[in-house]
Formats: sequence, structure tokens, C-alpha cells
Amino acid sequence: MTERLGISARGYTRELQRAVTDFGLDHSFATAAGKLLEHYGIELPVSSIRKYVETNARRIADESSKLEDSPNCLSPSGVDQIVTETDGS
Repeated sequence: MTERLGISARGYTRELQRAVTDFGLDHSFATAAGKLLEHYGIELPVSSIRKYVETNARRIADESSKLEDSPNCLSPSGVDQIVTETDGS
């Protein structure tokens, strides 16, 4: 049964991992915990949210760095100019 659902003991479904990562990337880890409780009725420790967000961000960065034409990857030889955007928060 657990294999069909895609979960294991102390594990998170792919959908829950995605929600944790989405909330955690957009908000503080504590705010993400509140949003998970509010939207899904799931209570997770802030430390778990931090772990999943950092793990997924690292995985995404590693995969992106393998792409030569990735806009998220700087050339090893350096660049003349970097354009960034901030939202003021």
C-alpha cells in the first residue's frame, strides 16, 4: 500500500515535498509551516521544512549548473555584467 501511495515511514509524498519547497522558497521556514497547516492541515517542524527546501534547492542548482546555456549559471571564465532583480522584501 505505501509503495502505491509513494510514501514511507517518516517520508513525505512528492506532492508534500513540492508544497514544502514552494512555500519555503517564497517565505520564511516558519511562515511556510503556518501555510502548510492553513492550506493542507499538515503540521511539520520548521527544521524539516528547512531540510527539504535546502535539499531541493541544492539539487536544482546542481542540475542547472550542468546546462551550459542555463541563465542561472555563470560562465567559469566570469562575466562582464550581472543583472539581478529584488522585490524589496
